[in-house]
Amino acid sequence: MFVTPFLIGLAGSLHCIGMCGPLAAVANGGKNVVYNIGRIFTYGVLGSLVSIIGTGLNMIGVQQWVSIVLGICILVVAIANIHLVAPSFVVKFIVHLRSKFKLRPIFSGMINGLLPCGMTLVALGYCTTVNGPLEGFSSMIIFGLGTLPAMLSFSLIAKSITRKLPNIQTALMIVSAIILIGRGVYVTAHEIHPGIVVCGATSQHSIE
Repeated sequence: MFVTPFLIGLAGSLHCIGMCGPLAAVANGGKNVVYNIGRIFTYGVLGSLVSIIGTGLNMIGVQQWVSIVLGICILVVAIANIHLVAPSFVVKFIVHLRSKFKLRPIFSGMINGLLPCGMTLVALGYCTTVNGPLEGFSSMIIFGLGTLPAMLSFSLIAKSITRKLPNIQTALMIVSAIILIGRGVYVTAHEIHPGIVVCGATSQHSIE
């Protein structure tokens, strides 16, 4: 269950370097870990809220189709190399807010978690395919952990593997998409198969 959100988090590493990295730098060196704790906590809260939608989708029996559609969307984004980024004015506003009110790093991180980040939205979309707030919270925590390598060492990564990272990002997104599509197809087939078996058994029993 947690493989997909973690892969989505890793796929967003390059995005974090370009957009979230400067915000992390504002959080000041050693306090960067505390900053990320706040950011990831916000992800978890958002995930628990969005997962309520997933519970409703599961109740009406369309959650597996949402998983398939979401997987296809991620696949298109990856193959078409579409960049999902937050508006620049939002990023500037968060940086300005941090400097003006001198927020503690953990609160800066919590605010940053509310940014309309493209990969975060993808991860939240994944939360519509899970059941219950606890799974949604856990999934987004795992997503946040997937972004940590880039967030904690973005300057090093930017200098060493920036050219390779887009390809890695695309590969991780494709794998995530395949997992989502595969899970949706599996659930759909699993729901149909028992019906076929029952019908077959019933028919055979009638003949006998």
